[in-house]
Amino acid sequence: MTTSTRPQSRLLFRGVLLLVLALLVSSAYTVSHRARASVAAPVTTAPTTTTPVTTTTAPTHRVIAHHSHPVTTTTGATTGPTHPASIVVTPFPTSPQSSNCPLHLSSPHPPVTTTTAATGTATSTSTTTTLTGATGNTPQLRRTGRPVAHVVGKRPHCTILEIGDSLGSELGWGLQRDLANDPWITFDQKDKASTGLSNSWFYNWPVQLHSFLATYRPNLLIVCLGGNDEQNINDHGTIEDFGTPAWKKTYGSFIQQILGMARQAGSYVLWVGMPVMQPYEYNLGMQLLNAQFAANVSGRPGTVYLPTWQLLAGPRGQFQESAPVNGVMSVLRSPDGIHFSMAGEDVFSTYVARELGTIFHAPLRYSSQYFIS
Repeated sequence: MTTSTRPQSRLLFRGVLLLVLALLVSSAYTVSHRARASVAAPVTTAPTTTTPVTTTTAPTHRVIAHHSHPVTTTTGATTGPTHPASIVVTPFPTSPQSSNCPLHLSSPHPPVTTTTAATGTATSTSTTTTLTGATGNTPQLRRTGRPVAHVVGKRPHCTILEIGDSLGSELGWGLQRDLANDPWITFDQKDKASTGLSNSWFYNWPVQLHSFLATYRPNLLIVCLGGNDEQNINDHGTIEDFGTPAWKKTYGSFIQQILGMARQAGSYVLWVGMPVMQPYEYNLGMQLLNAQFAANVSGRPGTVYLPTWQLLAGPRGQFQESAPVNGVMSVLRSPDGIHFSMAGEDVFSTYVARELGTIFHAPLRYSSQYFIS
């Protein structure tokens, strides 16, 4: 009897022991799991009901109240030739920014007066400006002589402000390299990608330019905009379709607003046209925009429109992806057929820099020059 009960008591003891161990393990796991949950689990809050906020978009390109100059609009602006037959130069009736900057516009055969600081005596020299044809029949201003428009003996200094979209950024980067050897030039670059005159809801150029002109006080404003302007305009709630007469009238007033702001600030303007593009429909839009630039910029005092269409185009005016640059076959454009490659950027900026020096009679020393040979 005693022998038979011992195995049973041992089995009972083992069972109770296993049960106790199981309870201990389960309790430890629960405590550990809860501890981890209290640290890692995110705190959830009851959902709150939010009232949607309704924002009112300001009308596109509203006239800015803090500009005292009137905004001139063109009525029935005609679509001129995409590539004007000449670069029209209309000088200011008076000199811009009162500084010792030698940049100036002049009509053909201008008398240039130079003053000697020591004696105050004045002498006159004559400079001849002529129009000559270039590759692709793009007229360019050329001059003979070397006018001096600043006080002799005083170090010249000019401030150039460049604004634009992503194409303007590429132009600005190239100009910074081209003008690196001219310490008398301060070059300020204020570009923003995806911007234009048609989409002020994204970036309002008149508002931004007002601040830039006050901050940098440029002698020359270089504008390279248009790459994002092939779109409709929301003019005070009225949608104007791209390319229609109403669109051209409104867009022309935007251009003239930029020119008026620069003129009021005492700055010359060099408006750079769009180059040839690869996408067919987009290319047509750029031609229409160039026509607006030519019609609204050319002939206004202190402003010059510089066409660039033929610069990177082929012999028949068509888009070309590559060409020999300084004797070496190079890719000119990025894969999108719109932006520039490094070589194309160099060619584009070299052209603008040289025309800048010629048109505004600036004695520039170019650090590098790139040409399609």
